[in-house]
Amino acid sequence: MKTQPVLFKMAVLTALFFTVILGNKLHAQEEAPTIYFEITKIKKLTDDFQDVHEELAKPFIQERIKAGNQLAHALFRVYSPYSDDANYDYIMMDVFGDFNHLNMGKEVMRKMAYSIFPNANIPKKIYRWNEAVHTDSSEVFLVRDEAFPGSKGGSDKIPKFVQVNHMKVSEANSGNYSKM
Repeated sequence: MKTQPVLFKMAVLTALFFTVILGNKLHAQEEAPTIYFEITKIKKLTDDFQDVHEELAKPFIQERIKAGNQLAHALFRVYSPYSDDANYDYIMMDVFGDFNHLNMGKEVMRKMAYSIFPNANIPKKIYRWNEAVHTDSSEVFLVRDEAFPGSKGGSDKIPKFVQVNHMKVSEANSGNYSKM
């Protein structure tokens, strides 16, 4: 069997992880909200990438979450990539409830940056980010279905490890696969 790309497996794993975290909110509503996961592969260019993320990205993301434009954010270190396209060091995952919140306009982004870093040299901060990070690619996934622990599904504890399998299904068989 052909080895699947690490990115897809990480996306499915992290989507499952965040579905578990957001699961209680999903059960409380009659109809589950739409959830989008943006998975970004990142190649670190400097040894201080995590410091740069903490200093520059995290406050920006926290502001988006506080404003209700984003549900969650996670940064995963990739320790054991095993596919040909694994030319990255981190997976950054952002969770959104509205597709329109995935991309912000430049003007909105600029205003937010100046409100978060009021006396900072924003072009210099952008330069620092670009020197530390190379975005290899970014993909958006829509959660179609989920399974998570709970009173009907087993333990209420979030599992420490999750095994994720991926299958490619031809379009002709996708209906049967979804029913299964």
